[in-house]
Amino acid sequence: MTILIAGGRGFIGKTLTENLKDYNWVIIARSNCYSYGKNCITEESYFNYGIDTDFDTFILSVGSGNFKPMAEINEKDIDRAYEDNFKKPFLYLKRAMNYFISRGTGNIIVINSISAIYPYRNGAIYGTYKSALGMLVKILRKENENKKIKIGQIYLPPIESPMIKKVPGIIDKGLMTSGEMLEIVNGMIIKCENRDIIIKKKIEFR
Repeated sequence: MTILIAGGRGFIGKTLTENLKDYNWVIIARSNCYSYGKNCITEESYFNYGIDTDFDTFILSVGSGNFKPMAEINEKDIDRAYEDNFKKPFLYLKRAMNYFISRGTGNIIVINSISAIYPYRNGAIYGTYKSALGMLVKILRKENENKKIKIGQIYLPPIESPMIKKVPGIIDKGLMTSGEMLEIVNGMIIKCENRDIIIKKKIEFR
């Protein structure tokens, strides 16, 4: 199975590509492929030119966290969060959908955040755009329900990763481990379905 992944340089993307080695991973690089070798295409090629590699599954794992009280959020924060957490994911999904429609079949897996469903303090812009992404996935399913394209979505809680340092306060309990994340995503890769998987954990802050 060949999997094209957007967000291969992020923590989740790297964890997937470095541990699930039974798959042929092709990474979309923001600028160049020097550090990835032949299993890579540039973002420019993905959006503007033909995709040479035939792939069965597309995984979307892009986004950035910006956690502040709403009173401290400025217009620049809003624009960046929109670009990273909704606009760019929208364009990635549009391109993948067009590819699979012309191919006739395919699977899409969207890695979303539990912040899209449950409100967390200081998550005004992050949670808002992740929520919009979740609705976009539901609309894509509705628009393409008669096609042989499956769109799965996984809402993950905070993972033990460097991103946790960006979250105000300290999380004492409820973090997901990398191993747990790998098991869940791999299950969706093996059997992709038109459904959402919501991972609930009781998170304790201080």
